[in-house]
Amino acid sequence: MSNAANEGACLSIKAKHIGPIMELEGKLSAKGQNLLFATSGTGKSFISRALRALEGPMKQGERDIDPADVVSEESSDGALSLFEGTTQITKIAFDKTRGLVNRSPSQYIFHVFSSDYVGAELASRSYVLDGDIDHQIILGKQNLELQDKEDELAKVYGEIDEAVRALMSAFQKGKNKLQSDLSIRANLQDFKGLDLDDCRVLGGRPEKLPTSAAILEQFNALRAVPTDPDKPTSLATLSVQLDVDTARALLERKIDQSTIAAEVKAKIEADREFFDKGAKLVGEDEVCPFCTQKLSVHAKAVIDAYVAYFADAEARSRDLIRRMKGQTAAIRPELSRREASLNQAIIRYDALKVAFPSLSATALDTDAGHRDEMVKLLDELDALLDEKANDLTRSIALREDFGIEGPQAKINEVREANRTRIEKLNSTVDNSTNERLTLQRRGCLAFNYGFRDDNKAALEELAKKEAQRVALLDEIEALKKSSGEKVEAREKVADTLEELISFAFHGRYSFDRENFSVKRDKKDMARGSDRTLSDGEKTVLAFCYFLAQSHLKIDEVGDYRKLYLIVDDPVSSVSFDYVYCICQILKTLRIDGGDIKINTNGSVRPKLLILTHHDFFYNVVLNNNVVPNSALFQLVSRGNKHEVVHQKDFVAPHVFHLKHILDVATSRTPPNPSTPNAVRSVLEGIWRFAYPKKGDLQAFLNEVNSQHGVQVRSVLIQDMSHGGKMWTESPLSADIEMACKEAVEILRYYAPGQVEGIDKFKGVLDSAPIASAETPTP
Repeated sequence: MSNAANEGACLSIKAKHIGPIMELEGKLSAKGQNLLFATSGTGKSFISRALRALEGPMKQGERDIDPADVVSEESSDGALSLFEGTTQITKIAFDKTRGLVNRSPSQYIFHVFSSDYVGAELASRSYVLDGDIDHQIILGKQNLELQDKEDELAKVYGEIDEAVRALMSAFQKGKNKLQSDLSIRANLQDFKGLDLDDCRVLGGRPEKLPTSAAILEQFNALRAVPTDPDKPTSLATLSVQLDVDTARALLERKIDQSTIAAEVKAKIEADREFFDKGAKLVGEDEVCPFCTQKLSVHAKAVIDAYVAYFADAEARSRDLIRRMKGQTAAIRPELSRREASLNQAIIRYDALKVAFPSLSATALDTDAGHRDEMVKLLDELDALLDEKANDLTRSIALREDFGIEGPQAKINEVREANRTRIEKLNSTVDNSTNERLTLQRRGCLAFNYGFRDDNKAALEELAKKEAQRVALLDEIEALKKSSGEKVEAREKVADTLEELISFAFHGRYSFDRENFSVKRDKKDMARGSDRTLSDGEKTVLAFCYFLAQSHLKIDEVGDYRKLYLIVDDPVSSVSFDYVYCICQILKTLRIDGGDIKINTNGSVRPKLLILTHHDFFYNVVLNNNVVPNSALFQLVSRGNKHEVVHQKDFVAPHVFHLKHILDVATSRTPPNPSTPNAVRSVLEGIWRFAYPKKGDLQAFLNEVNSQHGVQVRSVLIQDMSHGGKMWTESPLSADIEMACKEAVEILRYYAPGQVEGIDKFKGVLDSAPIASAETPTP
């Protein structure tokens, strides 16, 4: 079968909480085979371990995987989903707090190669293969009932896909309207996180969550707030004076009536201020202060009567009564002004608060009750003062608990509470961006609940179809197990191991089918596999064993089509030649009926996802078309949000370093502190390509000098690549430029296509030798 026949919808990865707050959502290609390049800290280990946890439910007697072995220490939970197009093909969630793992049914059988696999399946057994296999594979035969069930299942899959597409379309349409209505930026996390799957599993709607319509109304009110609105202002603290003790003493004291004639008192009281000032102006001389004429005896007698009146107790008491009533009179307009100011603040506060959901339920308090209480006290005191003025001889008691301090304190308490609310409102008005953001986030949450409720019938129908799919899958599995002859899986594993070990080791190591063991030069390894095999050979053997163990995932022949291989960095501790061996196996691996073999002619390539952080392995995969160029991706970190970037946006490290060297060598750019490391990286690549059996880089450079007379400044390169120049003077730029030119000359001999168009550098071959046999190995 051609590669095209093995293609489908684009593969998508969605993961949450890989790190403390990391999220990943990215699309790969529609090819059956994809590669994802990822550096440390971008979540590759989580993806690998989560997929390994998907390999199958627990066998009887086994303990489930510990979520703490998958989720990072900083996270409490994690989840991973894979999609083909819009169809979720699998999902697994980890709850580290409760120690739970939840898996969804999958149409694929996942088989994961990783360091965890090597440790569990081989390293823990000292690389002794496990031949104790009692598994059987059903070969299958014609079964009409089985065919009917499979046809029905295909129909259900189609109906589910159609329903999901319709719901996804409606969901996206709703998201677009939500974004437009609430002016939401596309990078708002709550908006980006809107997901149909999450919408489907929502619980009860929070009681305090407004409807989408109410939120839109609030947002429009907020948007309508003018740029310079009338904001409420806080009132000043109320502080009034009333000498209650003086009033109490005045009221209680009995005052004798004046002996002054009644007509004189009446005349004075008619214009008291005039007579009071006049009496004070007349001195001891008997001269009028206005006309300077001597006062007559009659005039002097009248004036003496006035002076006497103001000097006696009655006059002083009436004067004090007037001053006390002046104090009460001064308080009343202050209370009226306060009432007007507070009413204005309430009107402005209420007009603005409706635009801000966080404040819409708040209100300013009124102090009307406390003001009324104070006015009643003033009225009470004025009435008693009037009674006293009518009869100074009476002793009038002012009640013991009389005082305005209580209502005054309560008025100021209301003022302080209002001041806090006014300042918060005014601050919110001045910083309305946060309020808009709050509304937008609530809008996203309300949208999820609203969509679920509005599409309840369609979602329930989809759930029924999915339940029907699960039931059909179970029925089909049961029918398959009773429909055909069986073959021993041990023989299938042995067939695949024999072929792969022969291909990988060229006869140096072979597989003994009968004893299910690996032999060296057709002899048992006396020291055992663990002490005989190199680290690289152990990795290659583990990879061959992993592929052969794929048969153990199969219950019936049709399951081979469901295999999904996940290969996580298969080249750790592997020498140069074995990298090509593993890449060749990945490229030519085929499924032929019930066989897994290396075959470049026809047959079907298994679905494959390669994860790696090795740039050399990546470049071998790229250059040898192990996966199509359109299926090469990189996992990159963008802060908390990680992304999958297509290979066309990713420059391989060798290419990056090579470009920099050429730019420095041709004076297009000056050298920088990373230039020596670039030279070293490129030379190591050439060394491993041209002389992989040379023990180290220095041995390769010695060979270059011997054959071509090019002497690279390896001491300089070695020193600057490892921080040796941190505390000493920097080398001359000319030395680094010369090292770049020498590297170009080596490329001219071993990889001329990489330096086409670059003229030879005069004097490079004549430069003084710097490298020596005593140079430390880089």
